[in-house]
Amino acid sequence: MIGKALVDRFKWKIGDRIPLKGMFPKEDGSTNWEFVIEGIYEAKSKGADTSAMLMHYDYFEEARQYGKGTLGWLIIRVKDPKQSAQVAAAVDALFANSPAETKTSSEKDFAKSFAKQFGDIGLITTLILGAVFFTMLLVAGNTMAQSFRERIPELAILKTLGFSDRAVMLLVLAEAILISLLGGLIGLFLAKFFISGAAETMAATLPGLHLSSTMMLFGIGLMFLFGLLTGIIPALQGLQLNIVAALRRR
Repeated sequence: MIGKALVDRFKWKIGDRIPLKGMFPKEDGSTNWEFVIEGIYEAKSKGADTSAMLMHYDYFEEARQYGKGTLGWLIIRVKDPKQSAQVAAAVDALFANSPAETKTSSEKDFAKSFAKQFGDIGLITTLILGAVFFTMLLVAGNTMAQSFRERIPELAILKTLGFSDRAVMLLVLAEAILISLLGGLIGLFLAKFFISGAAETMAATLPGLHLSSTMMLFGIGLMFLFGLLTGIIPALQGLQLNIVAALRRR
């Protein structure tokens, strides 16, 4: 049985005979395995892997040269996801201190273990995003400060017309947060679009790839923080702005 992604890629159909050169030798020493396509499976979720081929284990067990009676891994479907950790611990306990001990984990952790073969992806991503965030903070903060300096006379006029110091401060701060939200939301929705498009392509190595609602809310929170940090200094300067001194700068 093959996935829809393989059908689209190789134009296979049910009944085709597929020869594969595998890493496991057969009893005759050959590494050429032949399979007949009996079915095609699809997935409801775009993040699911449909690039796999599933074969009858008895065929493999009977034909392989060594390792008969052993398994690489088993997939267990847990009725209640909240009990995954308890089920994993129970399975590992059954084979503890045996010649074939097991390590049971969730599919998410299993995928992470493959990613960690290339390095600590989480740490690398965090460092890169931290550097990008800090650079953007410097650039945006300098831009906001420059914008504030250019509009000091205008802010002084607002104070002359009756705007309080706090109102001017909040106006400057609101502008910084608004600009941060506009730019951030555009980037967030673009990220959502590209991740949705890449989910199916990367399903084999990163199953379930998607941008969750929790992460989107976290991103919006970072936008508020970013706007607050870039606008706080100009806002405090607006709070302390002297009308006479500011109007002389015209």
